Amino acid sequence: RPSSLLALPLLRRPCFPGYYQMLQVQDEQVIAQLQELKRNKLETVAGFLVKKAPDEDSGKRALGEGEAPSGVDETEDQVHNASGMLREDVGRVTSEDELEEVGTMLQVLNVHQVGSPMPSAQLVVMPQLRVRRVPGTAPAAPAEGDPSLFHVQVEFPPD
Repeated sequence: RPSSLLALPLLRRPCFPGYYQMLQVQDEQVIAQLQELKRNKLETVAGFLVKKAPDEDSGKRALGEGEAPSGVDETEDQVHNASGMLREDVGRVTSEDELEEVGTMLQVLNVHQVGSPMPSAQLVVMPQLRVRRVPGTAPAAPAEGDPSLFHVQVEFPPD
């Protein structure tokens, strides 16, 4: 079990072990960093819910011209709504203090880039185990232009 994992800020809802989940990502740097992880066969990250949820419309973007919405089904798990806005599930934080203490170790199964006018990617993950973030162990927030996600020290609480 790794002691340090890349922290993936989850904006809307947590990931529960044992259930595949599709996450929408719109941040170009986060997409690039996740694709690089997959290329390097490093497929494990830690997903942590952010403490302050985004505003209702701040986590959505309009579909580009000719861009088709894609979703799992017609339930709450849709990645778009009736107005053609894509949901954003993964974002950035400036400090590890913005993340909840308990998260989930996620196996990244697929990173599929979609949309050409505005960057977007669908991230398919398999949540595996609960992890606890060890506070005060993450480096300072990345500088502008640097990778947008940072590593955190984690421990695995007993079941």
